[in-house]
Amino acid sequence: MQGCLAQRRLRSERKAPEEVDGDVQSSAALSDSKQTSEIGGRDRRPLGVQVYAAIREQIQGGAFPAGGRLPSETALAANYGVSRVTVREALRLLQRDLLIQSVHGRGHFVLDTSKLVETQITELQSVTELMRGRGYAVETTTLSLIEENAGSHAALLRIAEQEAVIRLERVRSTDGVPMIYSIDVFPARYVAGSEDAIANGASLIDAFSEHGVVIAYCNATISAADLPPAVAPDAGFPTLPFVLMEQVNFDTDHAPALYSLDYHRGDRFKFSVVRTRTTR
Repeated sequence: MQGCLAQRRLRSERKAPEEVDGDVQSSAALSDSKQTSEIGGRDRRPLGVQVYAAIREQIQGGAFPAGGRLPSETALAANYGVSRVTVREALRLLQRDLLIQSVHGRGHFVLDTSKLVETQITELQSVTELMRGRGYAVETTTLSLIEENAGSHAALLRIAEQEAVIRLERVRSTDGVPMIYSIDVFPARYVAGSEDAIANGASLIDAFSEHGVVIAYCNATISAADLPPAVAPDAGFPTLPFVLMEQVNFDTDHAPALYSLDYHRGDRFKFSVVRTRTTR
């Protein structure tokens, strides 16, 4: 296997230096990596994992800077002496770890992890509070505000299926960059008369408070998720993993008041939690 890989590497090195999609910097970084990359040999890990580790090392070392475009799959395959299938597996792992993102028709770009919004997951905050608390200017775009019967949400909110609820769909952005896509469902009576203000970006929590409903705590489930396909093109989100926070929010009387789905960009948000060990 090692000899076969070496032959393919030698054949790729006889070619003229390649400028991938006009990106001279990526080509230069690849040229340097040929002197240090050893794929195969005594390393028993799958080839995709080895290529992933090699590219990750270059990203972390600054050879591929944040915002820069990676070389094409063909160039990476030639550089590491592997197939394009193996390269695709390595790129998938890099996307999983939020080191790169794929932009359809343009290629793979290195993410800037310095722009991560990090927060303790045990603190209950609104989306606006979360972003403003980290110094971000918040821009709210309402995609839809629809009044409908509670239907399938009745059990979650402990109301009758025929009771009117509002389904509010919004995008939070900063400096024109979409950060969070959210869906909120709640009884219409909690914001009666404030619908227009909410549609224009007013705080939902403030509207609740004006009607005597104060959010006290929530039950939350956190998972990795894809953004609903119909949303991404309209809202301007890139193709990348999202952190979905699904919450049922309760008021001070322990009644469920708000059901929410918040999709946080995986390249911009990081949640942490303090865990304690129980002595037995």
